[in-house]
Amino acid sequence: MPMDVFAHRSLKTRITLTTLVIFLLSIWSLAFYTIRTLRDDIQILLGNQQSSTVFLLANEVNHELKDLLSILEMTAGTITPTMMEHPSALQSILEQRSTALYLFNSAFTVFRLDGTAIADVPVSGGQIGFHYTDSDEVDDVLKGAKSKFGKPHFSKLKGNPEFGITVPIRNAQGNVIGALKGEIDLSKPSFLDRISAGSYGKSGGSLILDIRDGLILSATDKKRAMQPLPAPGINEMTDKRRQGFLDTAVSINSQGTEVLSSASRIPATEWMVVVALPTEEAFAPIHGIQQRMLLAAIILTLLAGGLIWWLLKRQLSPMLTTAATLASMSDTDKPLQPLPITRQDEIGTLVGGFNRLLDILVQREEALKKNKERFQLIMETIDEVFWMADVPIESMLYISPGYERVWGRTCHSLYEYPRSFIEAIHPEDRERVVSDLAVEGTGQSFHHEYRIIRPDGTIRWILDRGFPVLNQMGTVTQYVGVAQDITERKLAEAERNIASVAFESQDGMVIADADRVILRVNESFTAITGYSAEEAVGRKTNLLKSGRHDEEFYQSMWEKLNRAGYWGGEIWNRRKDGEVYPEWLTITSVKSNDGKVTNYVASMTDIAERKRTESELITLRTEMQQMIEWQVASQTVAALSHEVNQPLASIALLCEAASRMLATDDMAFASDANLPERLKQILKSLVAESERAGAKVRNLLESLHRPDAEREPIAISSLLRDAVRVSRTNGLTDYPVTIDCATDMTVLVNRLQMEKVLLNLIGNSVEAMRNADVPEGKIRIKVSMNGEGVGISVTIRDEGPGISREIGQQIFHPFFTTKPNGMGMGLAISRALIQAQGGKLWYEADEGPGAVFCFTLPFSR
Repeated sequence: MPMDVFAHRSLKTRITLTTLVIFLLSIWSLAFYTIRTLRDDIQILLGNQQSSTVFLLANEVNHELKDLLSILEMTAGTITPTMMEHPSALQSILEQRSTALYLFNSAFTVFRLDGTAIADVPVSGGQIGFHYTDSDEVDDVLKGAKSKFGKPHFSKLKGNPEFGITVPIRNAQGNVIGALKGEIDLSKPSFLDRISAGSYGKSGGSLILDIRDGLILSATDKKRAMQPLPAPGINEMTDKRRQGFLDTAVSINSQGTEVLSSASRIPATEWMVVVALPTEEAFAPIHGIQQRMLLAAIILTLLAGGLIWWLLKRQLSPMLTTAATLASMSDTDKPLQPLPITRQDEIGTLVGGFNRLLDILVQREEALKKNKERFQLIMETIDEVFWMADVPIESMLYISPGYERVWGRTCHSLYEYPRSFIEAIHPEDRERVVSDLAVEGTGQSFHHEYRIIRPDGTIRWILDRGFPVLNQMGTVTQYVGVAQDITERKLAEAERNIASVAFESQDGMVIADADRVILRVNESFTAITGYSAEEAVGRKTNLLKSGRHDEEFYQSMWEKLNRAGYWGGEIWNRRKDGEVYPEWLTITSVKSNDGKVTNYVASMTDIAERKRTESELITLRTEMQQMIEWQVASQTVAALSHEVNQPLASIALLCEAASRMLATDDMAFASDANLPERLKQILKSLVAESERAGAKVRNLLESLHRPDAEREPIAISSLLRDAVRVSRTNGLTDYPVTIDCATDMTVLVNRLQMEKVLLNLIGNSVEAMRNADVPEGKIRIKVSMNGEGVGISVTIRDEGPGISREIGQQIFHPFFTTKPNGMGMGLAISRALIQAQGGKLWYEADEGPGAVFCFTLPFSR
């Protein structure tokens, strides 16, 4: 295709532009350097002129001020002490000499030593009699100071801006007897106006500044007179002037205009004259020169560009023709042909060299094509995945077809999104692999083992190895690598690890062949049997036979093992030292693919200690059961006596009453007409009490034979009152018992068993307070709904010594007691009876005195 010679990649365009850029940089740099140098020279020249001008103006102001001071001093020298004593005569003299003081356009005044004005010209000023000791310059002069220029200020009497000059009036001995002050009104024409009225240049001007007091005394712009200077920190040049900077410099004034300014001090005062000229006017000649130089530079640039373009086009024409030929050849599939040489110069030499390279390129292309075919054949047949990527892996340069077989994803998807392989990594391995990939930046090889999740959900293990490819500078440009599916190897390793861990377990392990010859044993086998591995390997498994089992036992064992492939059970074996011991033995047969037994794996556990423990537990359980039955029987007899005692007492009373009624010598009963009816009632009560006593005996006997005695709905208040009444009948009347039951709730319990529990808990509280010698203690029983809302909570609290936290954790253990004659079964039985009712019993550690026992019971539904 034809080459666009104006394209930015064209050699002619680049050379032309490069030359123009160099030329432009040179011309424009020269122009800017010349303009800058000229500006600096003009600034120095104008600065010198301004410095001379401002110096002359400062001298002129200084001469004027000295003349004013001389006039005042001469006038003060003619005033005698006699004149000071006659103010009217002094006033007349001053009026006669007013022409000599014409330069003071405001007034001049004579002050006594106390600061009072005694003469004033003109009289209309109204200053006579006015006290001036609060004026700094007047006060200083009256105290013996020399003549002094006053501070510019606004007059308190007239309100106009002014400044004054004060000189002392002395007697013949040289002592100060008064002061003469001349004032200049700055709002009226004065010598300062003559100096600052003229403009400097077309737009420049001058200023007279009072640096000490920060005021503009006079200026070309009258509006700025008596205006304060900018505060420190606002205008850099003003701050420098305050510090005594007098050189010429370019700065921004308070109106925001860039000016070239110079300054000079007035020696007589702390004033300063400043002359300023806007840089726009000062450097106006430079702008014209700059414009002319820029125009010349543009013309020279265009001329040079055109000449260079024409020259390059003429000289590079053969090269352009060659480039166009190459471009047309690259757009077709035709074989590459040598390029024509049209001119024997450097370009001709270049085309000839290209033609030689073209021959070599054709040869290498043929070789590369053959190598590519071989490489493609190898990559399509190997199971491994070969890959090539840039650094970092942002683009995949090559991936072999094995990727699709291993990852289950297309190669095309990896080319489109090179880092998609990271998304396929198992979440547990992903962070580690991504972190390890950081070695790419250091040019090191890497070696990863990680899991991937295929699209179908299967998990495969991958071994991925990467190696850096370095350029001639030693920089890593690419990474090549091979990824291999090692899932089968990982599974085999896992199985070997599991088998190894299992074989070295705490149980004895034996591996035997099909003929029951021992092949391998673990350390636990040696610990159990006493046979070392060297002693056991090679011998038959029957070396452990104890002789306690007959042949029928072993025959049955092997028949089941061969039939089911597994046998497990207790067996007696013999150790190396001859000791016979029981063990739990499991044997598993290992079969080949054709179903034949190749090995036996046996696991044995020594259960001798367990057997001894079981025997001891059975003995202890029997003894404990006997103790519990004895205690229950004791408790039952006590309860039986408590329950039957009341009905028997009632029967005895009723019998005594009946006997008295039937006695013949008792005339009171004999004459009673209702005696037969009353005897009937007594006999009826006797029958009822007898049946009640029998029912209680039956219930007690039933509870002995039936642990799950029948439960019935009972009001908790009734249950508690009956228990308290029975406790009093038993002699537990030393301490009062209070019952706090807000609402009468019904619970589902066995009355007799609950009375046993309550009597035991109340009896423990009474006994604890008796032993602690608590004279006025009491027992409080409180009933409330438990936190779950499905039953009640009962709290029994006494005022005895209490129970420590350590003892509180053991008191419900059988046979644990703190009493000298106790059995340690009461609380254990009480907890069992409460649990039989569906509740819980516990001891609650409390900060206060006494012991607190709590139990819960379910509601009756």
